[in-house]
Parts: sequence; structure tokens; C-alpha cells
Amino acid sequence: MKKNNKRNPVPVQQMQRKNPFNIFCATVKFMLIFTVCISTFANAKTFSQSIRLNLKSVQINQVLKEIEKQSDYTFFYKTEDLQGLKRIDVNINENSISTVLQQLLADLPLEYNIEGKTIAINKNLNKANLVKALATPMAIFETISGTIKDPKGGPIPGATVKVKGTNRAISTNSEGYFSIEAKIGDILTISSMGYTAKEITITGASLGDIMLTESIEALGELVVMGYSVQKKESLTGALSTIKGSELKNITSPNIQNMLAGKAAGLFVAPGSGRPGS
Repeated sequence: MKKNNKRNPVPVQQMQRKNPFNIFCATVKFMLIFTVCISTFANAKTFSQSIRLNLKSVQINQVLKEIEKQSDYTFFYKTEDLQGLKRIDVNINENSISTVLQQLLADLPLEYNIEGKTIAINKNLNKANLVKALATPMAIFETISGTIKDPKGGPIPGATVKVKGTNRAISTNSEGYFSIEAKIGDILTISSMGYTAKEITITGASLGDIMLTESIEALGELVVMGYSVQKKESLTGALSTIKGSELKNITSPNIQNMLAGKAAGLFVAPGSGRPGS
């Protein structure tokens, strides 16, 4: 007897009954794969969104606002949790939001939690560097420069520029220029003999031209000694004063002759007129 190895054909009606089930299974499988791909893409986008920050001496809340401007994230935090923290410098380029927050909060008593597009910032009192984070912000000094000028626009050499409340002071050079180490917000006190003192609040590294006005009262307190200019109260020797009214009635083209005999001990010797005499 011969064996029949041929399979019996499946009835057409039975095949037609199985096709809808196969189609349903294929559809469910496709939807699952599609959902997984979309979820993976969304998560990858969420944690790889680039943030670029280059800030100096700023509060943590200012940094969070900058991150919100550059991303779709929204931060939630208590204001009192961020108060009293030290100012920080931030220089981050092309990093994910997760990496940014890890670097940002590394030295601060704070922790974060990301839920979708919402980031919660909470205080973490268990951080070992809590005491360091609550320290007083370090002073950041800059080189502040400017030029001191008189009302006519000429330079004032030898003017004193001092940071108010400190011992840091410097004098201007022959061109009226100065540079001094100070902080933004400090006040500079500028003074020079014969001019009214002026105070300038530092708003940037360059203060440009600073004009001083002449002080008539101050000029009246000065004494011209022929070789220098000093204030009256600083003189220790004998002083003779010749007023202009005493010279009005003297007819002489030479000022030396006009002064002769007007002050005790003053001797005027006319020169020969030769160079060097």
C-alpha cells in the first residue's frame, strides 16, 4: 500500500475565517512597536536637549530662568530654598538638561527631580558641602579705568582716585588716565587740588572721561610759593602776603621791581638780560 504524503488542502472557507484574526494580530503588533519607538524618541529628546550657558557671579534663580528660555522645561521651587546661596559661575555648552543640573547643583544644597517637562528643585540638607554653599559670595575684582579731565577737556595729572571705604587709591598719569582694582557697584572718590571732589558709581570696566569742575573756594586756600603749591594750613614757615591793591599805584613794567620793598626779607636783584644770568 502506498502512503499518500500530500497534505489535504485547507478548505477555502477556513482560510477566509483565519485572515481577519491574522490581520488583527499584525495590527496590534505594529501599534506596539510604533508606541515604543515614539516613547523612546520622546525620552531621548527630553534628556538630550542642549543648553548653552555662560554666566558669571549670578544667583541660582537667574540660571534657572535662562534654562527656561532655552528649553521647554518649567522649574518649580520655593523662594526661601534659594535665598542665601552663594553666587556661581556657569560655563556650559552643548550639554543635556540632566548634565546641566548635575553640574549646576553640585556645590549647592539642592536636588532636582524631572517629570516630563517639569523640574522640581528642593533643598537637600544632607549634602556634605552645605556649609560651603551658604558662605558669603566671593568678591570679584575688575580693572576699572578712566580719564580725568578739566572743564576744557584737558587732562588732570596727579588727581587722586580712591575706592570709597577702602585703602585702595591711585593717582592719574600725565594724560589723566588711571586704572584701579574694584568691584562693579563700588564708588570711586576723585579729587584734585583746585577742583571739586566727585564720586562715581562703577557700572562697568571702562568709565570713559570724567570731568571735574573748578572749585573757587579751594583755589582761595592755595598758596603759590614759586616752586610748589601748598594749602595754607600745611605751611610751617613764616608767610608774607602782598595784595594786588598794594601794587596798583606802582608804575613799573617789571614785576620784580614792583615787589621790591613790599615784604620783609625779600631782595630783588635785576638780571643783565643775558641767557643763563
